Amino acid sequence: MFDARKAVRLQRRQTMGIQRLPVFISAAENLNFTRAAEEQCISQTAVSQQIKLLEQELGYELFVRGKRGVSLTPAGKVFYKQCKQLMIRYNDAAAQGRKVARGNTTDLRIGYAGAYELRTIVSQIRKYRRLHPEAEFEFTLGSNRSLLNDLASGQLDMAVLSGFGMELGKGLDSRVTLSDPCEVMISSAHPLAEKKVINPRDLKGIPIVLNRAQDTQPSAGQIAGMYANMGLSENKRMYADDFYSIALIINTGIAFSIMPASIVHWGIEGVVFRPIQGFKAKARTLLVYPRGSQDPGIQSFVSLVKPKY
Repeated sequence: MFDARKAVRLQRRQTMGIQRLPVFISAAENLNFTRAAEEQCISQTAVSQQIKLLEQELGYELFVRGKRGVSLTPAGKVFYKQCKQLMIRYNDAAAQGRKVARGNTTDLRIGYAGAYELRTIVSQIRKYRRLHPEAEFEFTLGSNRSLLNDLASGQLDMAVLSGFGMELGKGLDSRVTLSDPCEVMISSAHPLAEKKVINPRDLKGIPIVLNRAQDTQPSAGQIAGMYANMGLSENKRMYADDFYSIALIINTGIAFSIMPASIVHWGIEGVVFRPIQGFKAKARTLLVYPRGSQDPGIQSFVSLVKPKY
């Protein structure tokens, strides 16, 4: 016999479980309840309570709690992967619904890590506007990490970002908009500027300027590993928010950086680019978007990007 009250209670528990997923995903990605609380704008106690209630509803533990922090259980890892994809698909569907409700399915919200990244899709934006003259654009500047989080939460339709060996995570896809060889950028007044090729040993002891947006990406370890492989892990580090600011700092002669070589065409005075002996790494700029998205605007824009390798 059908029990209506029991059905309502079950539906209510399922609804509450779904509402707890963003908290769980944040905790699973940070493996730190305090940072998850900051991201979700709630207290650490609330995070702990939400996770505990979710575990009770599921009937198994998601985290191993220890003195040194938390880690996902085997079941928690599987649950996280599925939840991440579920939330991306849900947010993609919600975004499509909002566009239909506004009467325009071609509007796009694009995130970008800086001018260097944005310039790689300028021609596609022009083409898209010719195809969809009614489309409106919203642009958001942010770090690689914040842009990926905004994509996963449905606050962006796509994002363009760059780095070395970036890890996008489940539920996201990408196309390469630029594959750029990397070289040393150094002041034209520095003694090393006289060399045609720079040996990594010559750079020891000289401060390195890093792009803050890239250094906070999920695969920031790739950048640290790159410098370590050249024997430069002990060099002092400085940070700037974009490539142009990095160039201005290097112009002073106090530091160097490894940068995409195409920046030389920006016409920045007082700096030069030199290849590094034995170093062949490339910085890739990616257009990132929800995997399998049915959003007509996203599909149309992605079709305009011809993959580069």
